[in-house]
Amino acid sequence: MTEAFLALVIHGDERVRREIQRALEARGIEALAAPCGLTGLDLLIERLFEIAVVVADAEAPGIDGWRLARLIRQLGNEQDLHIVITSGRRPAAPIAEALAGMGVDAILERSVGADRIADRAAALLARGPRAPSARPADRPLLAAGDR
Repeated sequence: MTEAFLALVIHGDERVRREIQRALEARGIEALAAPCGLTGLDLLIERLFEIAVVVADAEAPGIDGWRLARLIRQLGNEQDLHIVITSGRRPAAPIAEALAGMGVDAILERSVGADRIADRAAALLARGPRAPSARPADRPLLAAGDR
């Protein structure tokens, strides 16, 4: 029997949010959805021990993906949870490095589409819980083809 995973998708655009949710579910990953970072944070707190991956938009209303990642890692001290950030554009190298140091597992441009975003989340889940230390060097934050 395979392990069931739960994802949380946070995105302000309902169409995009549903596309990512459907793509995750097509890969056997149950997905909750939130229209803003505040609602997403509430869902995360409510179901923290069930959610295995958060897919959050960098520009999500309320609490954006960057701040949400910081809250999860630094203030909440949650280290097992995988975090995927989607963005309208690739962040500058210093920002990507800071995010990697903070424990963001992947940054994907939204233009790669829901299937690629879901593929990345599924790949992270296949590796198991995130190691409590910083992201290993063999797991690039921005992989080729994710631009």
